[in-house]
Parts: sequence; C-alpha cells; structure tokens
Amino acid sequence: RWRANFSSFWPPGNFFYSPFTDLSPGDVALLNLKAVGRVKLSTGMLVMYVDDEAITLMTPVGHFFAGFNTFGAHRNGDDTVIQIQPLFRSGDPIYDMGLPIMARIEDKFWTQTLRNVAANFGVADVEVTQTKVCIDKKRNWSAVKNIPHNSLIRSILYLLATPFRWIARPFKKNDKPDA
Repeated sequence: RWRANFSSFWPPGNFFYSPFTDLSPGDVALLNLKAVGRVKLSTGMLVMYVDDEAITLMTPVGHFFAGFNTFGAHRNGDDTVIQIQPLFRSGDPIYDMGLPIMARIEDKFWTQTLRNVAANFGVADVEVTQTKVCIDKKRNWSAVKNIPHNSLIRSILYLLATPFRWIARPFKKNDKPDA
C-alpha cells in the first residue's frame, strides 16, 4: 500500500509522479518539491531496487543530494517497522553550502512521511527515531562539474523566465496543421 500510494504520504505540496501504478527497477519518477517561497524544485529519481519489503531510489545529477533512499518495512514480533534509510552527500559545492539546513528540512520531510504512512495504517501515536552517521565531513569540491545541472538553480531560472514566456506566447509559430 505504501509503494502504490507513495506520493500521497508526502507532506502537502510535494509530489512524486510515476508513469506506472507499481514501481519497477529502471522506472524514472518526477519529483516536484516545495523549496523556498513559490519555487518548486523539479527533479527525478531512478528506481534501483524493488522487492516485497523495500524500494531503493537513486538521485540524478542536479538533485540536491547525490545518493540513495531506501524505503522499507519489516516485522518485529507483532509490530511492523517502517523506515527510510538515506545515504547521500551534496550534489555540488553550491548545495554543499546549504547542506546543514537542507538536511534538517529533509529530516522533517521524512519524519512527516513516516507519520503519514503510520496514520494510514491506523497508528496515530507513532514513535519516529533518527540515527545519523557522517561518513565524510569534507566539502564536495570534486562535484563542481555538476553545477550546470543544479535543479534548484534551473528551477529558479525557469520561474524568473515566466514573464518572458508569457510575452513570447502570441509570437510562437503554431506547429499544428490546419484542420
């Protein structure tokens, strides 16, 4: 049920669009996420792994985080444990500067998602715990080549270009043949 309704459990204003009703390895999904103000961050995820208990998604170049998220569920006695295990670092040096803030936002996002999944299964008072391990504290300067693909920069530029697209709309050549 979690995988089939994946996006519906996300905090309001955030969307996960998959072209298929059930995710399979190799599928690509579109993400539209609330960023700052009216800016929507548009990016995607590649489905890397799926089984009865877990699904792993990988971020593309340009995503804020470079890495994987594994979403899973397993039985622990009579209880069902649901979990999200991200393994990531920043996608480029610009994102690296905002990583401390974005990691806190990411933690809140997934905490709310876990609470929403639990509520869907009838569990109202759920305990969400987090464990963080920093594997590498160095800045990610080697990823400077990823800056042209930075999805936040591209999303902001797209938003800023909106008035120009409106102005250009009447002058666009209509490619549809006359009926």
